[in-house]
Amino acid sequence: MSPSTVTVLLVLLAMSFAASCWGVIDGANRPVDAWTTARRDEGRWTTLQLLFGIFGVLAYVIFVRPKLKSVERVANH
Repeated sequence: MSPSTVTVLLVLLAMSFAASCWGVIDGANRPVDAWTTARRDEGRWTTLQLLFGIFGVLAYVIFVRPKLKSVERVANH
């Protein structure tokens, strides 16, 4: 494997790790009531993000985060 290929793979791995960290932190900062009201399992989504990296985070951002934000918005008004 050439050095440039290794560099690209390391950058992609770092990006996936950073995205997973962001997703886990974002989910952890959501109130437990929001997870319950949204009918989502915080532990399951945290695990998915850690196991599947960027793909788990994309699923969280597409399917879960909007619902959590909606629930929080309604709760704050």
